[in-house]
Formats: sequence, structure tokens, C-alpha cells
Amino acid sequence: MNVLLINPPYSLVEYNVYSKTGAVLPPLGLLYIAAYVRERCRNIDVCILDSSAYKLDFEGFQKELKDFQPDIVGITVCTATFSGVLKTAEIVKENFPHCIIVVGGPHVSVQPEECISSSANIDIAVIGEGEVIFAELLESIYRKVGINGVPNIVYKEGGKIVRTQGQHKTIDLDTLPFPARDLINMRLYHPAHGTYRRLPAANMITSRGCPFRCTFCSSSIFGLQYRVQSPFKTMQEIETLVNDYGIREVLFNDDVFTLDKKKTAELCELLLQKKLDFTWSCSTRVNLIDPPLLNKMQKSGCFAVGYGIESGDENILEKIDKDSSLKDAKKAIQWTKEAGMETRAFYILGFPGETKQTIKRTIEFSLELDTDFVIYNIISPMPGTKLFEEAKSNGLLLYEGREIYDKANGATPMIKLCDVTPSELKQFYNLAYRRYYIRPRYIFNQLRRIRSLSDFNRYIRGALSFLNWNENISYE
Repeated sequence: MNVLLINPPYSLVEYNVYSKTGAVLPPLGLLYIAAYVRERCRNIDVCILDSSAYKLDFEGFQKELKDFQPDIVGITVCTATFSGVLKTAEIVKENFPHCIIVVGGPHVSVQPEECISSSANIDIAVIGEGEVIFAELLESIYRKVGINGVPNIVYKEGGKIVRTQGQHKTIDLDTLPFPARDLINMRLYHPAHGTYRRLPAANMITSRGCPFRCTFCSSSIFGLQYRVQSPFKTMQEIETLVNDYGIREVLFNDDVFTLDKKKTAELCELLLQKKLDFTWSCSTRVNLIDPPLLNKMQKSGCFAVGYGIESGDENILEKIDKDSSLKDAKKAIQWTKEAGMETRAFYILGFPGETKQTIKRTIEFSLELDTDFVIYNIISPMPGTKLFEEAKSNGLLLYEGREIYDKANGATPMIKLCDVTPSELKQFYNLAYRRYYIRPRYIFNQLRRIRSLSDFNRYIRGALSFLNWNENISYE
């Protein structure tokens, strides 16, 4: 039986800065599923078609699809890609009418019945972590024993939508095989322009789950229970990347890489012992680091740490249940700089209750912190989050139905604010980037950090990408 896992075509709107500077990284979710299926299901062949890696639109996707003969297709679904997934499923069914289409991912875990009912082409939806459930589903289909015994799925039967029961079981990360990176061309991927030091680079994840309850985040797949891969297994995966794939840099995609400080310190010790020729970066919370840990991270090859600061207004931080303060952010950035690493900060504009003044405070606070890299997003209220439910119940959503999904691109105003119009919020978004990156102090500091030709090249590449985006934005 042949299984094809698909990352569907998707392109950002041109006024989103990521449309010019964004990363193209391996689809770890699909790679983990592929690896687990290969290990458990011996009679099943798995392939991956990553539209992002090959920059495929739907026409290009249809051409590439003809090279496969799948019996079952799995498609990953995020809220922003939902409309594209429906089109992808339609193309698959046109080419392979008898193929079974299975969807999974963050959006499916929040809205499984909707995903099934929205398209005659989608047959089954998988809820939650996909490795074990998808493998059980494939085995049931292969043995022709029926799928009603597979937990946490939604499917169609006799014109009705059926949802099977099953307690959400968290997966021990040490029991999972390494992602099946041999199924993709690793040389097609790269982090965001200007954010890496060395290529080729790869992404990894060493933990799942987040115990924090920020109102704009969803725990639909991995839940609130934090689980971590052992430092020994993480070290093995790093060695595989370096030795088998020639990787020279790793981006850790964990939401909170340093939540388990002991684990992080142990991993740093292993990296120091192995003396591998590679660099790495990560993201975490501003209240989950300290100078000794940062110094150890830097010595073991970490060159940059990113922090989700979100807002420069204490009241907004309290409203979104961020559980951190501006004082925490200042200390984290200062300590990271003192440890000799690049600093990165991520902010969100347009939360419910925002005013012109709170948005201006966020922009001014970002300039005060003066990190090496900054990302501003406009809040996208995602289904399954507390923020979405509150905005919906209070009549604050600017869009309804599927249009909410299509607009969830991080650069489109989606929430009604009391004294900020959607047009004004877009102006704040655009001007924040201009004020930050096109200022003498920032440019001088970045040029002063250049120590090699590779540093110069990555700085120029990032600068040109930003300027290309800046030329195409409009100020309404």
C-alpha cells in the first residue's frame, strides 16, 4: 500500500514581511509520521511531497502529483492553509478517485467535523498527535478490518459523520524514531534570510506541550503536558544531522526550549564534550533563562535566542495571560547580549483592548530593547484559543466563517479595536518595520558585528529581502 504525505501549496500575502524574508523549513510533523509508519507498518511505502520546498502553486502541484500512485494521502492542515487544503484534496481526487484522503494538524484537531463536512473529497480526520493514530488507521485499512476501532478520528459513514472516542495519550518522545529526512531534499530548506550563520541548516524539536495558557495560543495537538526528549537522544539526532546530512546549523523549534533548565544544561554539556562543528539557535520565554544557563548555551554553540515578548504594555500582557513582565524582557535581552549571543524578539499588534497608545508603547519598547532581529505580527484569532472565543462572543471579529481562516496570515487586521481602524493598524505594522530596520543605529550595529564573508553575505541577503518587501507595501 502506497502512502503520500503532502504539505499543500500555500503562499503568504505580499504585504506580510515573511513573503520575502521567510524560512522554508522541513515539515517535521510529516517527517515524524513517515518515520513512525515505516517503523511500525512494514507493508506500507511512504513518500512526501512538500509543496513549500519546491515553491509549487496548484498547477505545479498537480504536475508533481502525477509521479505518485497513492492509495492513501495524508495532508497537514493549519488554519491559514485550510482553503488551500480543500483545493489540494480536490486535485488529488481528480487524479486518483479511489484514493483515501486523511487530514490532520492543528486546525483539524480543533475543528475535525468541519474539516470532514467542508469537502466531499476528505474522508478521514485525525485528532491530536498523529504518529500512533495514523499508523493504527493505516493498519486497519490495510487489513480491511474497519476503522471504527481507531481512536480519535472523524470519518463519513452512510451519509453521517462519525467520531470515535479515545483518551488523548501523550507520546514519549524517546520512543519515536528520528524524522524521515531521507524522504526529502534537505538542501532545499533554509531559515529566514539574515537569521542564520551557516548553511546547510535544519530544524529540530526536542519537546512537546506547553503548560502556559496565553490566550492567543492553542494546545490542540500536543496539550498542556510538557514532555521532553532526553539530552542523549537529542545528541544522537544532532550527530545524525551533522554526519549524515552535512548540516552545520540547527534551529530548535521548541516553543519553550529552556523550560527544563536541567535538560538544557545537560545537552550543552554533551555538545561541549562532542565538539561538533555546528551552531544552533532556539526560542524561549523571557522568564525561563538565567546568566549561567545562557553562558553555557553560548559556549556549546548557541549563537541566537528568540523571545516572545508580544507587547510593550503591561496591561496587555496581563490581559493575554502572558505570565511575564517588561522587566523580565529587559533582563532576558540584557543577559543574552552579555553572554555574547544575538537577540531576537517577537511582538504582536492588535490584541483586543489595544489602543494607539498601547501599540506605540510596543513599538517604542522594541526600539528600546534594540535586539538584533525583530518580528511584528498582527494578531490572528485562531479557533480553539481563548482569544478567539472572547472576540467572537463580544462581536469583535471583522470576518466570519472561512474568511477568518483565509485572513489569518499575521499581517491582516482581524479584530475590532476601539480607536484603531484596520487601515491604521496596517500602517502601524508597516511603519514598525521601517522604524526598526531602517535606522542608523541598527544598521551600524549590524555592520559592526560582521566578522567574516559569510556574516556579510547573510546580512546583505536579509537586508535585500526586507527592502524588496518594503518597496511593495502600501500605506493606506
